[in-house]
Amino acid sequence: MEALLHQIVLEEQQKMLQLGFVETCIPSAESPARCSIFLSANWHICRRLLLVIVSGNGIQPGIWSRSLVLEATENPNQYRSGSMCVSASLCERPPSRPHFTGYGVVVLNPSTNTVSVGSEKLPIPFSSSPEMHVRHVWETYGTRASCSQVYVAAYGRGGALTKHLVCTQPLLRAKLAAIAFIESSHRVEADDTQEVRGLLGTRAINWQRSRESPGTQLQDCTQLGCLSLSAGEPTSGVEQKSSNTAWTIAASMATVFAFFDSARGSMPDEPAEDELMDEMSRLSQYAYMGSDIMGSRRTSLFRESDIKMELGE
Repeated sequence: MEALLHQIVLEEQQKMLQLGFVETCIPSAESPARCSIFLSANWHICRRLLLVIVSGNGIQPGIWSRSLVLEATENPNQYRSGSMCVSASLCERPPSRPHFTGYGVVVLNPSTNTVSVGSEKLPIPFSSSPEMHVRHVWETYGTRASCSQVYVAAYGRGGALTKHLVCTQPLLRAKLAAIAFIESSHRVEADDTQEVRGLLGTRAINWQRSRESPGTQLQDCTQLGCLSLSAGEPTSGVEQKSSNTAWTIAASMATVFAFFDSARGSMPDEPAEDELMDEMSRLSQYAYMGSDIMGSRRTSLFRESDIKMELGE
């Protein structure tokens, strides 16, 4: 099972590279204890930055859910269920989805905190805990991005890590446009500031599986501190029998991006700047893709060993 998951992760990360993502290591590719994150080539120059935060045992960049990708059968013309490439592709420039353009994307890796080197288990510098990982990624990349708006897509335990960032990072709070929680585990705490409560209440939505019709407002959302919407429930017999909450990811993704699209309207329109930034994004992506082709063989060598170490955790 782990060998199959390892192969799936490799395939999904290769697809991300083909979509123009760049792999980078924390703390560096030279460190024996390291983990990978993935960034779109335009992360540093886009006006809208999307953070993808998923946390759970064995979760790696490229997949939302172990169980979904292991259950799925891959169709040559489709992304497998549970793949992050579905949402990643929405941030590209397909002609049928022009309103999804302009995002830079950072896919975090908060569940990889230690690696085994020989008989020794080593903590990963700047990623020895999920909370340290998300803080380091934001402070290293998020604060350097030229974005004016920040968006977050968080699944499961990634919701609690997103709330941790909102609580601890003033710049993120200042730029926060929208948070899409999916089956989130976060909770509002007594010591949360009014600013944090206000941001959750006005800029976040949680989607969850429910018998209610898709889009119906769910009443029991006090602990989340934000609006909670039904994603509906599966219609196929096999999926109906499953209690896997990861089903909600695919069911809600189109609505999530519609929510992000509506949040973009909360900022003043700057069409001339948008066109310039989009053009710079394209040029940046082509430059990164060219360098990636030249170095892909070298990169793949350490990536495969990384994933083996990470899946062993």
